[in-house]
Amino acid sequence: MRANGVLTTSVAGLLFLLSGCISEQGGNGDASDSVSDFSQPSQTNHVTIQTLGLQVVSDEAWDDTAVRKVLHTFAYGGHATDAQIAAWADMPPELAIVEMLSFEQHNLLLSPVTASNYDQVDRRDGTLQGLSEFWSSDDPSNGVPAENRQRYQIDFWTPDNLWVTAVTSRGLNPFRQKIGLWETNYHLAVNRDAGVPTRPIVHYYDDIMAALEGGAPYQDMLSTAATSAAIALQYGHFRNRFRNGVCSCNEDFAREYHQLFFGVLGDYDPDYHETVTIKNTAKALTDMSIERNEAGTITGNISFGVESHYPGILEILQTDYWGEDMRDRIGQLSQDEINRPESLNNLPVMIISGLADDNLNEAKIAQIRRAWAAMQPKDLLTFLRAYAISTLFHSENRIKYLSSIDRNMLLANKVGLNNEENYLDLHQTLGYRQEDVQAFHPTHNVFGNQTGIEASSSADVFRNNYNRVTSGDWRYRRASGEAFGRLWERDWGSVVPVGQGGEYVVRNVAEWLWNRFIGDGLKHFGPLERAHVYALLASNRDLIYLVSPEDLTRVITSSELEKEPALIALVDNLSNQSLSLASSDSDERHYANERIGQAINFIVATPYIFAQEGR
Repeated sequence: MRANGVLTTSVAGLLFLLSGCISEQGGNGDASDSVSDFSQPSQTNHVTIQTLGLQVVSDEAWDDTAVRKVLHTFAYGGHATDAQIAAWADMPPELAIVEMLSFEQHNLLLSPVTASNYDQVDRRDGTLQGLSEFWSSDDPSNGVPAENRQRYQIDFWTPDNLWVTAVTSRGLNPFRQKIGLWETNYHLAVNRDAGVPTRPIVHYYDDIMAALEGGAPYQDMLSTAATSAAIALQYGHFRNRFRNGVCSCNEDFAREYHQLFFGVLGDYDPDYHETVTIKNTAKALTDMSIERNEAGTITGNISFGVESHYPGILEILQTDYWGEDMRDRIGQLSQDEINRPESLNNLPVMIISGLADDNLNEAKIAQIRRAWAAMQPKDLLTFLRAYAISTLFHSENRIKYLSSIDRNMLLANKVGLNNEENYLDLHQTLGYRQEDVQAFHPTHNVFGNQTGIEASSSADVFRNNYNRVTSGDWRYRRASGEAFGRLWERDWGSVVPVGQGGEYVVRNVAEWLWNRFIGDGLKHFGPLERAHVYALLASNRDLIYLVSPEDLTRVITSSELEKEPALIALVDNLSNQSLSLASSDSDERHYANERIGQAINFIVATPYIFAQEGR
């Protein structure tokens, strides 16, 4: 820790905060969680939105905070400007959510480009394959330093280098990448550590997102995933052959296709499911070939034959299926399975608990199931949009804990101001690797990557996050420097709102920073948090250093800050100071930007960065 009083004694404040951090709320939900009747799609300004029977949040509750909560949960915070967030908050939620969440490669409202958009990534192929080709190329517009371009070559590096830059680059679509990671690392997980090469994984990711972008019913996307080279390599069933009446079959994916993809566990008849459905599904998964190029590298393409494919009718889930080849059979099976009672019960709960709520109860689950059952065809985007503007999502008893990847991507998007900073890796966006987590290397293999609950309950994860912003505070504090032979300079003044008097007042800047990173509408920005942030912004010193420089072990409580006249006067004075973000003096601007970084370090060291509440 630093010895000049900057963040040295914030430990005391943080330990105090722990006693009042976000807590789980159980029970059967509040009034907003009651099951509502199905409603017809509402129509606003000629745009039809399916609410799926979910109660839409009121116009009063749909405000800047509500918009930020959607972005924090579904888009790693996004890159939308304050003006755009305010515009969405002023729109009917049914209309705003269409602009906020889409599966297109580019969403320039959610992720607008900056004035220095020399890479023109907003006009390029936004698939992982296309981005790999650009970021590993010698294109004059490519901002990746030449020394780092090889890390974007698919055949040489793990795909999380590519994915992280896609998440954090302005001009792309962070919501697309959020869903892409959830599908390929949690719901339909494949694993580099299981021997699945990077190229098939990228192919898999892009095929899944192409299906979703094209508006394919959810079961069609699941069929695309189930018949991919990545899945065949993950489970080993690419060797399945039916010859001379004998099935040389691996049953692993036959089981997980039903359980993990659709949520069908076999509870309808466990013995039948295991002895008939699973075994016959394995027969359906026969005769496929994974393509290799001339160099012997697996390409990600796959073909399906008939010579070693089971030729007759297969009884699966008490229904007879015939098909010409594996793809045909799986396509037919998926159409029915999406509407099986077990799938209707389990799949929507898997989606919402995985993406948005770790505190589901029976009342909420009932609404989620009814909304999913009411939707035909099953469409993931429609489902998520309806949920994101519902009182279920914007309820105070919704809690979502952030995984290490979630937290690091949120911080990367909120700290980084342009693509150049990403290319120079100023903030070490792959910091989640220090917490023994890696994208496309799921911790639980096919059962998914690290969960938010696992991350938030880990002392090691909390310690790493704290060390990152104290002993490693330079990541967010530095205001200028040189990297890869390029000079760079921070400019928080380009995004921080200016006060009515034309100044950057500490109180206003502090509240803006809290909302930018925590997104709770200042709910948890109490007297203690304010005092610490004001001190860092106004003086570049820790609060305790300012109050008691001879006793840095002193603990200041919220009660003292609200009752002791001397402390009240100090905090009030600090809050009214101004930051020289627009000064003509470069040194003053530099120090003002450093103070912003120090305040960020404190904010993201609090327990509130580990979870999100609905309201």
